[in-house]
Amino acid sequence: MFNNLEHGIVDIYYGCIPVNFKIAEQDLLKKLNAEEIKAYGKYRSESRKAEFLFGRSLVKSVLSTHLKTSPSKINLKKNSSGKLFIEDSFESGKRIGFNISHSGDMVAFALTLDSELGIDVEKVNRQIAEKRGGLSLTIDSFNIMETSEIFLNTIEPKPGYYISVAVGNDSGLNYEFRVNEVTLESLAEN
Repeated sequence: MFNNLEHGIVDIYYGCIPVNFKIAEQDLLKKLNAEEIKAYGKYRSESRKAEFLFGRSLVKSVLSTHLKTSPSKINLKKNSSGKLFIEDSFESGKRIGFNISHSGDMVAFALTLDSELGIDVEKVNRQIAEKRGGLSLTIDSFNIMETSEIFLNTIEPKPGYYISVAVGNDSGLNYEFRVNEVTLESLAEN
């Protein structure tokens, strides 16, 4: 289900949280560790709970494939800017850059080898954007990276949703972007 990581390639996984999210809740909760289950339980709004669980399940499912471990063994922490990172080091020998974003009912996650990256997903009303002179996506959204060059790409996977990814490009690579839709069913099965 998930692509093999390759140098010079950014994999983007996105999915929309369905209204019937509860049908997969128990399967997805198995991917979380005790600390994450506690955080999940603190959300009062069902939409925020669904967003947290779908997002963490997506991140941990993809990372577990590449780190050759189970999702529940991956300990994600937040840095001072709120960006997730892997707390433990694994014996994979891979340095994986990743980031996650959400807007409306869409969650997007991007990862690549040996580079830092940022991702931003925005739900945009096209009529409002056109009245304001068009869609404005800037590198300023990605100030979390400390690199000399940035490679920026924006895609529209579904009407009204834009995903922008900025990759630290010190190596001078011309990045290729692979876009993959993830469903609730595929997350629950993986």
